[in-house]
Amino acid sequence: MKKVKVLKTLLDFFWYTTIVGTFTVAIIFVFVIISEDSFKTSIDIFGEKIIPSPQETILLILLSLILLGSIFNALFNLRKLIALFDKCIIFDNQNIRFLKNIGTSLMFTALLILILIIAGNYILLNNGVLKGSFPFGYIFLTAISGLFFLVLSEVFNIAKMTKEENDLTI
Repeated sequence: MKKVKVLKTLLDFFWYTTIVGTFTVAIIFVFVIISEDSFKTSIDIFGEKIIPSPQETILLILLSLILLGSIFNALFNLRKLIALFDKCIIFDNQNIRFLKNIGTSLMFTALLILILIIAGNYILLNNGVLKGSFPFGYIFLTAISGLFFLVLSEVFNIAKMTKEENDLTI
């Protein structure tokens, strides 16, 4: 069970850094909405200086905040799952629910990453920057991880039903 404790420690570290990141983005979002000068700030992307419109800035920050919330949800459920594993509670309805929630959150995160990249490239194109990026690796890795957790939830559900049937046999 040492590996579970190491995993729990790493998850706790990522959990707290995600909380700090979420609050930082939320504070920046409030600052952007309140301050009119923040909309006139130029951003240096690929050596080109662009000034996104206020609507574009709010859209990107709002999408980033939703993305952080989705990652936050996946980490929260993963921490709960590992805590149950640490207590040697394996084939339980809670574990199946946590695995399903993690998979759904990761699939939603992959979709949000795709939307954020498309929105960012659209903003770059509107500002005359023809160099965009489309990192398929992040999207595919996140989507595959989400599908893995969804399949794992089904495997745990089948194993739980098989265990219950075995417990009832004499």
